[in-house]
Amino acid sequence: MTGQSDLATLGTVAPAMPARPESLWLAAIPFLCMVPLLAGAPVNVPLAGREMAIGPFDGGLAVLVLLVPTWWRRLPPLTVATGAAVAFILWCGLSAALWSLDERRSAMATLVLVQATVVFIICHNALAVSTRPAFLLALRAFGAILSIQIVWVVSHIVSTGDPQEFYRFKNETQVPLGGSNYLAVFLEFCLVYELVRRAPGWLVFAALEAVAIVLTFSRGALVALAGALVLVTVSFLARRGERRGAVVVGALAAIAGLALAAVPRGRLLLQAFSTLTYTAASRAELWSYAWAAAAEAPLTGVGFGAYEVVGGVRDPHGTLFKLLAETGVPGVLLFGILLGGFAAIALRAALRPSAHAERRREGWALCLALSPVLAHSLIEPFFFSRSAFWMAVVLAWMAVLPGSPAFPPDEPPPARGGSDLTAS
Repeated sequence: MTGQSDLATLGTVAPAMPARPESLWLAAIPFLCMVPLLAGAPVNVPLAGREMAIGPFDGGLAVLVLLVPTWWRRLPPLTVATGAAVAFILWCGLSAALWSLDERRSAMATLVLVQATVVFIICHNALAVSTRPAFLLALRAFGAILSIQIVWVVSHIVSTGDPQEFYRFKNETQVPLGGSNYLAVFLEFCLVYELVRRAPGWLVFAALEAVAIVLTFSRGALVALAGALVLVTVSFLARRGERRGAVVVGALAAIAGLALAAVPRGRLLLQAFSTLTYTAASRAELWSYAWAAAAEAPLTGVGFGAYEVVGGVRDPHGTLFKLLAETGVPGVLLFGILLGGFAAIALRAALRPSAHAERRREGWALCLALSPVLAHSLIEPFFFSRSAFWMAVVLAWMAVLPGSPAFPPDEPPPARGGSDLTAS
């Protein structure tokens, strides 16, 4: 060890191998992993005397595994982050086999994590050699399709009826991927990523995603996004040469606020925050059930995915309480190390003085974009179910970022030591 933290040191990746000729079609793999999520709802298929939900993603993933063998490149290196991910999945699998109160639910929930692992391996291998901004292209295509779907659905609602309040928008804004609260997690990430990344055309995508977030009427998304924008502004102000970015973010936030206040339906949205007291009370009740379940089995939980057996509802509306109730304290710790390890890799790339400016900006964009998702996950159970597939692509990009050939070579180290916070 050379003074670096264990998390940062063990969270590094092996240097990227030279790009291969098939880099062009490999660059499409992250998008191919995301597209089936937009293709339609799962279908119940009879299997072994029971019905199993098989979605378009399951078929698309099976095709990818057959067409792109995961062994063509290499398995991702064992780091703190990947080790914690494997340990977390094994822990969830053990709960399904040994102590879950609903073995079938736990097995199906764990199978989703196994599928997400396959997505991670495939995307890790593709992104590690791609010389093109594959992640940016995939995220933009995914976010654009999703946003257009939401705008279309809401326009259809408006044209076919006369909704009296925004709650009808919230309840009826459904696209193949899911409902409004679930959709917000993708758009939060995309919007902050676009603001920080500021690649050509970023303003168009940021505006489209902002409109989609408002139309989904997810108050949790709006609050989490507001906090993330504060972090983005501080980040810009702290970095020399980036302070104009703080002005841009502030101006966009002011324009959005004035637009909401000026439009009648925007005022309805703002007035709806008056129901937060009721929402908080209902959340507190759900969390009390989860806390009681965790108190009964603090080391094992009731079984990953089995909360409905004790809580009476699908989940306790919060990632932390879901994990605590279903996987116990070990599950919470493993999941925290998992996310922290991948975030440390991206943050290390952002702070490394010798890294090219584009690579450093990408690291900041990933870390800051993840912040509203983490905040929003306190009141919604993100990272699991179908959102695990999308998160696998994000984590794969974080893992390969320090050595990705998609960026110019690292710059010579500065003559004097200094923090990247003051670098241009």
